[in-house]
Order: sequence, then structure tokens, then C-alpha cells
Amino acid sequence: MKGEGTVGLGTGFPSKIIRLSLEDYEDSTLICRRGAYLASNPSVNIEMRFPKSLSAGLFGGQGFMKLTGQGDVLVKAGGALFKKELKEGETIRVTPGTIVALTSTIDYDIQLMPGGIKNAMFGGKDLIFMATLKGPGKGNAAGLGKGLLSSTDK
Repeated sequence: MKGEGTVGLGTGFPSKIIRLSLEDYEDSTLICRRGAYLASNPSVNIEMRFPKSLSAGLFGGQGFMKLTGQGDVLVKAGGALFKKELKEGETIRVTPGTIVALTSTIDYDIQLMPGGIKNAMFGGKDLIFMATLKGPGKGNAAGLGKGLLSSTDK
């Protein structure tokens, strides 16, 4: 059965739903945190991306998706949405669970923070892993303000 209709999408917590068009990005490609992805056109190709570190891949969260092709992607962002354009070589660190989407030109890596068992017992998973994002490129993070990002290029 074909025809027009309406689809309602929601999130499990208070969030903004953001519509991104792949044609607006270099190489028509975005890297999206798996937990931020909601939906896309059938013309969007989806591939899983894996962190460089095995421990980060096993214990560091939900992973990332590479979205390519043409069409729109719907992503969710809990709390405040923070958009950042990184210059060539500029580096910031965020907790992996706050990443919404990145351009494919951003080099990202997820690492276990120093502190070992103490962080694991008292910090929760978002506090034991840190994502390092290195420009150039654009990125979106959710649920944190500008003051919570730590810049490493001072």
C-alpha cells in the first residue's frame, strides 16, 4: 500500500529533534553517535564506525555511525545544543555521550581517562571515557554548555 501519511517520532527524554541535510556537509557525510540517530531517508547509507581503542569500543558507549548519500537525517539532542566549528588542528574534549554529529573531517578518538578503577566505581561510564575531537570541521554536542568543554590547544 502506497500513499501519503504522517509518522510521529519521539525520544525517551526531553530532547530537541534536529533535521540535518547531508548535502549541506562536505562529501555529503556525517558521523553521528548511534544513540543520537533517529531516522533518515532510504537514500542515506549507514555504516558503523568503531573507535581506535578496543577498550573504548567494548566499554565506552554506543559507538558511531557514518551517514553518507543524499537526503535528510533526524538526530536528537538532549538539553542545550552546542555547535562548534573547529579550526585546523584545534582540539577539544567532551564526554562521548554528548556528541550528536560531526563532519567527516573531524578526527575523533575515545580514550580511557587516567584513574582506573576509582573512575569506574564512582564516575559512571561518561566520566571514565573522554572523546578528543580535532579539527578542522563542525560538530554538535548536547547537554552541556560552552564552559564544560576543555580546550587542549592553549
